Amino acid sequence: MRWSLLSLLVAALMVGNAWAQPKLQVVDGPVVNWGTVSSKQSPLKAKVKIVNAGNEELKISKVRAACGCTATLLDKDLLKPGDTATIDVSLNIRGRSGSVTKTVTISSNDPKQPRKVLYLKAVVRDPVTISPRYFAFGSMEVGKEARAQVKVKNNTKEDITLSEFKASNGLQLNVKDPMTLKAGSSVVLLVKVTPTKPGPFTGVVTFKTSHPDFSSFQVMAYGNVKKPEQSKVFEKPSSKK
Repeated sequence: MRWSLLSLLVAALMVGNAWAQPKLQVVDGPVVNWGTVSSKQSPLKAKVKIVNAGNEELKISKVRAACGCTATLLDKDLLKPGDTATIDVSLNIRGRSGSVTKTVTISSNDPKQPRKVLYLKAVVRDPVTISPRYFAFGSMEVGKEARAQVKVKNNTKEDITLSEFKASNGLQLNVKDPMTLKAGSSVVLLVKVTPTKPGPFTGVVTFKTSHPDFSSFQVMAYGNVKKPEQSKVFEKPSSKK
């Protein structure tokens, strides 16, 4: 009888421990969606509330962003049952276009889900976009002309005027100033340069637009200039008599 009572007490204790658990929940769900935005709104910010829906203390050990473009800040890491905490999230969308999805992982002592993933989403649509974001010359050579290009696109339903084009460090542009970019159309900006010395090459192209949200652009140019290749001289072997 004594052993039966002891067994019942142990079983009850085990059941009680099984039910006594911390539980992490994201109050508004695991997705933060800013919808359609402009890169001018960068960085995107939001406050995410989490709650301990269990019946034991919840300990947040780490809040880790998947990349450097996402920042997080947790106001407290110990939550009693029913307590809430706030995570400030910040997403840098500068220079990005189209759909953007990043993740934040919340690590805790929740036994059923020790790692909770939070998804940050947005669709970046700027009135004017440039792709790629810079002129890439790659390998260049002293005394030889090098070329690179980017595409400027008008994503609006109205014409946009591009004007006041300026280029540095010997860069030459293929466009006339000013020019009209029709609604929904694009234009290729081609630059060329003949480098005069070896080493890293950098330059910049700037221009203005008639759109109020993106009144000016700066497009960098990069390359690496090497010395002229020396022509190899081969001597004819003298004929033996």
